[in-house]
Amino acid sequence: MTDAPHFQQAEKSTKRSQFLQIVAKPDRATRRKSKAKSEQKLTRVAFRVSRLMEFCTKRELQNQTGHSVYDWPLVVLKELMDNALDACEEAEIAPVEGVSVTAARRLIDDVCGDNNLPLFVLHDFDVAGFMILGTLQRDTRRYQFSNAIKVTDLGLRLDDIAGLEREPAAATKTSAANLRAQLAENGATDAEIAILLNERVELNAMASDDLITMIERKLKDYGLKKVIPDNDVLADAYRGFHRSKELREAFEEMESEFEESKVKVPKTLSRQVRAVLKKHPDLRWDDAIQVVLDATQLDHVRAEKQKAKKESGDFTEDEEEEG
Repeated sequence: MTDAPHFQQAEKSTKRSQFLQIVAKPDRATRRKSKAKSEQKLTRVAFRVSRLMEFCTKRELQNQTGHSVYDWPLVVLKELMDNALDACEEAEIAPVEGVSVTAARRLIDDVCGDNNLPLFVLHDFDVAGFMILGTLQRDTRRYQFSNAIKVTDLGLRLDDIAGLEREPAAATKTSAANLRAQLAENGATDAEIAILLNERVELNAMASDDLITMIERKLKDYGLKKVIPDNDVLADAYRGFHRSKELREAFEEMESEFEESKVKVPKTLSRQVRAVLKKHPDLRWDDAIQVVLDATQLDHVRAEKQKAKKESGDFTEDEEEEG
């Protein structure tokens, strides 16, 4: 008889229950894909682009203004006046006579009087403009001229304001009768006074090209002619255009080997420049030098001027109405 198997009772454990945690490990391909996915993150970074270079090179400034370097003084004058008038408007201060005008008289007296130079005055079509124009021609309580200054009015007059935007006249405590007398004393006509008592027209209502055209027209009426520099300046400009012409012709073939040839400036250069300007009054003296150097450049010079204006944008059109 076979003995029955012997079973022993298991003892109860006094320790805490233990659990075996089974974690599935991903294969290598899955790990590589997961790692690559975690690394592909898009980070947004804010940055700025400086526009300083647009105002630091001759070419960019020509594109910005639409005018060549020789017209920049007039462009700067226009912008300075615009900014000054805008500042007065924002501060709700009328640009009336004050210490600045007195300082201007002193400067005019020293520069124009001592050098026998005429004074050209550009002003708004408003009461303050006529007042300043008048006080620049005579002594006042604040300043007495030591020299006789010849003053020419280049400012806005009745014939110049047709089609320009008008604004209400600046507020004043002066009576209408006194304003009439003051305006008449400072050169305003009866027709101008009738408008000035209620309205005004500022220079910044004009486009830059229109302002320059008006100034040139009035200077021509005064008797001024195009300025042609002395022979040294003409010669330097002629050499510069001559070099550009040679570079343009030789650049494609011998750029690295180019050597500037000796330039012989014509003795009759000034006379030739005058002849070109007489035939083509729309050109500047430096444009005329290019034509003297190469008569075939006339169309090219005009095309470049139009191209510069087109690239800078046409700001003469009426602005769209705001919604």
